[in-house]
Amino acid sequence: MVRAGRVLADGIAVAKEYTAVHGHFLPPTTAVWDGHPNGVWAKNARAAARRAAANKELRAAGRPVPSAAGAMTDARRDEVDAIAPGWCPVWDTG
Repeated sequence: MVRAGRVLADGIAVAKEYTAVHGHFLPPTTAVWDGHPNGVWAKNARAAARRAAANKELRAAGRPVPSAAGAMTDARRDEVDAIAPGWCPVWDTG
């Protein structure tokens, strides 16, 4: 998507920019950064990270995982953790 002659950055790039300015990556859901809905992206990323963690717990307990769809990969989690380690707190950020 192009806006104002510039290609919008993906979520990781926007997370880096937002964190550099704010010192954290816990944007409100309504946050938009440089035309990118980074608040919604962060909310969805946290949900995907929590789904992946829940799936790991199920596997460790020897229980079946209903679906891995929508779960964040370890590589993506590492990318976001490198930007802001506290981006996915255990409490609800809503």
